[in-house]
Amino acid sequence: ITGSGFTPTGNSVHITDSIEVTNISSSDSGTGLSFTVPSNLSVGTYSIKVGALNSDWSNTLQMTVHGSEPSNLFVSANKVGETELSWQDNSSDENKFVLYRFSGDNDSLVDNEIAGFDDSLTTFPPNNSNSAYKVADVTSGAEIAIIPIVANTTSYIDKISLEGLKKYTYVVRAMFGDNLYSAGSNVAVVT
Repeated sequence: ITGSGFTPTGNSVHITDSIEVTNISSSDSGTGLSFTVPSNLSVGTYSIKVGALNSDWSNTLQMTVHGSEPSNLFVSANKVGETELSWQDNSSDENKFVLYRFSGDNDSLVDNEIAGFDDSLTTFPPNNSNSAYKVADVTSGAEIAIIPIVANTTSYIDKISLEGLKKYTYVVRAMFGDNLYSAGSNVAVVT
């Protein structure tokens, strides 16, 4: 939450009429608060108010809570050399899933790309189409495939032919709207 006048400690967030997150620390400049959304909040939109220590509450703001990232991603090669994937859908409000396939041996690339995909990589060309596309990482030489998958789906067959001992690393994320994504699932690898 961005604002002004927050104290170094003791700030609070009041969610709807019954939940309060207290003793939130502010950034050094007093212009921002970060807090963990209580786990007992279900998917939905909530009214919140923010207050610094010993001050009045802010005006009412809206906060939307989305479902969690997919989990238990499992991959295996089938008899015809394709990759079969399955995962657990932990949200009820995704617009689609996005599957990322990395080919190459650079494990740090996977962590860095999933943690920091910028809008140019996560916007589907053209006009948010449902077409898969590939991005080449010029630094490592790895190829990244970005594959949109219909919402409420928990499996997919990647029909790329596996090449010998080449390593393919997968991560799946839920997409909740225009460029709003969950964290990535666990990483799963097939060779």
